[in-house]
Amino acid sequence: MSRNYLTLVLLLFYSIMGPQVFGQSETGPVFRGMTAAEVIETLGPPSSELARSGAAFMLYGGNTIELRDGRVFKTKGIKMEYTTPDGSGQFTYRSGQGWRLNGDSVDKNYRATSIPVEGEEAEAQAPAVVRDPPSPKTVAPPVAEPVVQPALEPAAGNEDTSVDDAIAEFEQMLDDIDSGEYDEYGEYSEFDEDWEDEPLPWWGLLIVFAIGFLVEFVVTTLVLKIAFGVKGFPVMWRQILLVGLLMAIASIGVDVAVDYFEFHLGFVLYFIKLGILMGLIIGLTDVQKPGTAFAIAIIARIVSLVLVWIMVFVIVLLVGALMVSAGSGF
Repeated sequence: MSRNYLTLVLLLFYSIMGPQVFGQSETGPVFRGMTAAEVIETLGPPSSELARSGAAFMLYGGNTIELRDGRVFKTKGIKMEYTTPDGSGQFTYRSGQGWRLNGDSVDKNYRATSIPVEGEEAEAQAPAVVRDPPSPKTVAPPVAEPVVQPALEPAAGNEDTSVDDAIAEFEQMLDDIDSGEYDEYGEYSEFDEDWEDEPLPWWGLLIVFAIGFLVEFVVTTLVLKIAFGVKGFPVMWRQILLVGLLMAIASIGVDVAVDYFEFHLGFVLYFIKLGILMGLIIGLTDVQKPGTAFAIAIIARIVSLVLVWIMVFVIVLLVGALMVSAGSGF
């Protein structure tokens, strides 16, 4: 007897509190395009209501019905049909166009369900589909717009609207960036463009050429002296100085010509300068064999590359030391 009594109490509790506690779907026909009044007539008054971002929400325990322009758009936890109860119509919704029934505009008070009334009230509440006025000319009937059904979503509990708000805020930020409201780096970008477009004055170009010529002359003279010593071939300083001077002039001339005519020689430029150096060695020193001149030129180029890397390494060390000392000063 006690077991039967306990079972009866549990069944009674579940029938009363089940939908609110366990979030089961409400019973009753809910279809897309149903008005709020029809929802209340079918399911009863909601436990609470709220409006957000142009949409209204009717809460039934843990289940939600979302309305757009006063009609059911989608549900959470409640089964929703996509056709009217009689199966002859289907509501569609588009932003800016509102609700349509089978492609035709509908009045905001139009009901797809009927309520038992009599006399003039029944006439007043008869379905009134608002169609577009007919054209004065005889034309072919308009083709109904394709009905796009939203993807069915699985039933869930209360929807967290904070994610939707974050997405909306992010999209608004992207729109602001596209419209130019977040142009906080515009001033710096204009500065970079002005700096790149402004050419150097004549005296600036002269200083650049002078420094390049001096570096090329000193490096070529030193590496030639080292190359002749490695090869064991005697050479006088005046010969090396003359070869270094002419090689510096030729090297800068080739670089200027390549830049001016916009040649893309790549590694070929290295062999051009190597051939010029070989010709100067044969013409201005006691070297007569092309093989010996080629070996000296190759050694000189290798030594110059090593010197360049050493100079780069020393500059990096100096810059690093300066940065460390500046950081320690703070």
